[in-house]
Amino acid sequence: MANIKMQYATAQYVTADGLTVGAQTLATTSIIPLGAIVTRCIVVAQTACTSGGAATLQVSVGGAPINTAIALAKLDTAGWMYSEAYPDAIMVTADNSAISVIVAGAAYTTQMDLAIVVEYFQLA
Repeated sequence: MANIKMQYATAQYVTADGLTVGAQTLATTSIIPLGAIVTRCIVVAQTACTSGGAATLQVSVGGAPINTAIALAKLDTAGWMYSEAYPDAIMVTADNSAISVIVAGAAYTTQMDLAIVVEYFQLA
């Protein structure tokens, strides 16, 4: 019988990673291994985020979003934390996947510093 281990992967989304609309590759990220089952996503605003419009943010693993779009109002105060269980059917990673983000609606306009934690289970 296989053992199930709960694991965490982390990433940091900072200004240098890009503030424009679209997928952003993060310079500081962990790899989520092949066959991992994603269960939760946590985003902590370490600085207040601002935008010229209605910016939203999604965290993705291997190009697949793992949370619903986070509204700017949930990230506009330093220290705010957003946590969400994976909202859809079970997501199993198909490869060793890095964490990235998808910005939609409008670009961010200030210093960005978000800590991202992805919880997942892995058969050992």
